[in-house]
Amino acid sequence: MDRLKRTQFWGMDENDDRLIVEIIEGQKTATACPADEYDLPDGEYEDGGFEVGDIVEVYDLKKRRRCLIKITEVYSTTFGNIPEKLWKGEGNISAEEFQADHRFCWSEYKINDDFEMMINHFELLKTFPLLRIATAQDAGSIGDVYLSSRKALMPFAPLVHSDEEVRNWIKHTLIPSEKVLVAEIGKAIVGMCAFSQTETVGWIDHLYLKPERVHNGIGSALLAEALKHLTLPVRLYTFQENELARRFYEQRGFVAIAWGDGSENEEGVPDVLYELKPDSGKIHFT
Repeated sequence: MDRLKRTQFWGMDENDDRLIVEIIEGQKTATACPADEYDLPDGEYEDGGFEVGDIVEVYDLKKRRRCLIKITEVYSTTFGNIPEKLWKGEGNISAEEFQADHRFCWSEYKINDDFEMMINHFELLKTFPLLRIATAQDAGSIGDVYLSSRKALMPFAPLVHSDEEVRNWIKHTLIPSEKVLVAEIGKAIVGMCAFSQTETVGWIDHLYLKPERVHNGIGSALLAEALKHLTLPVRLYTFQENELARRFYEQRGFVAIAWGDGSENEEGVPDVLYELKPDSGKIHFT
């Protein structure tokens, strides 16, 4: 196999990703499988037969990669012998609740106390953001991302508008443009990217992350997705003093083409115009 092993988790339908969200939020660290199914692959996204030390990609039922886990323990037990570490790892409050949940999701089986199961315990290694176009319901979360990022990462360029004015602009102007991407981890919005296209140039208008989510590949994912909607060349402005952003864009093929003294932006802070040209070569987003 020339790829990492894969697994999916049960859901009522393809939109039911609650178990994966529980993994991402640290509430679920174990899973059980009927013993007779354990070693059986089930399509492209379920390899089965995991062993201690395996690094496994977790996909939801829409076939989207959501996180990486590492298998830390594998053992067998029976339905009548549920160890505490198992029902707690499954996010249950008791062995009885574990049994009730699994009777429901394994309804095709005749389950008794001797029913054999294979158990995996695991640890979360990495999460991958879900990217989508923002909706009106996202306005508050996008405002949180924008304001926290500006205040924590760009203190040299204080906002000239109040928080309330910024939130109103996001709700009534930015989101209705239908050109705002959000990045979700679990059910939390942790990043946003607004983009636009003129006849000759594509623009990255805003790209912000929650400060604690910087250096996790989320900005790269947002930028790569935004570029799919734009025609090169693509341009963007950032502040000259924003070394973090400048390094990020330069590592991904953007080149500085003009320098400003701040007289043309609201903050009055020197800025720099970057451009990604059609002939920029291979663009790296890792």
